[in-house]
Amino acid sequence: MSIENSTNPDSRVSGYFGGLAHIHLDKQFAIQPELLFSGQGYKQTIAGTDYTTSLNYLLVPVLGQLMFGEGFRVETGPQAGVLVSAKSKVNGNSTDVKNNIKGFDFSWVFGLGYLTSTGFGVDARYNLGISNINDVSSDKVSNRVFAVGVFYQFRQ
Repeated sequence: MSIENSTNPDSRVSGYFGGLAHIHLDKQFAIQPELLFSGQGYKQTIAGTDYTTSLNYLLVPVLGQLMFGEGFRVETGPQAGVLVSAKSKVNGNSTDVKNNIKGFDFSWVFGLGYLTSTGFGVDARYNLGISNINDVSSDKVSNRVFAVGVFYQFRQ
């Protein structure tokens, strides 16, 4: 996360899963809409107190992909996110903070991937949060997510 007027906290390690449709427009260009569930958030220690904020989103990226070589791809595009849940944990005590976080998030995705001839692939992405998700003060808070994933793409 990027938090205005604050030191940026450490990343929260989580996971994501979902499905995609890969739609070729020609041999080297495709559009890839997806539906993902993603765990996001941060953790930090301030004056000996441990804080963890866990945000869970339903995400809809729509990526343009340029394919080259034997299976390589570069991808970019917009991503809309809907907040599903938000919890803050302070020294082990959990509190629902969904009312403090805006329900919608908009990001831009940048990524690289590789698809093998068997249909399995790997990708790495960076989601640059554009929206301010802070709903309680004027300080801008934006999601910043680095994700590494594996996928299987069925052949047509």
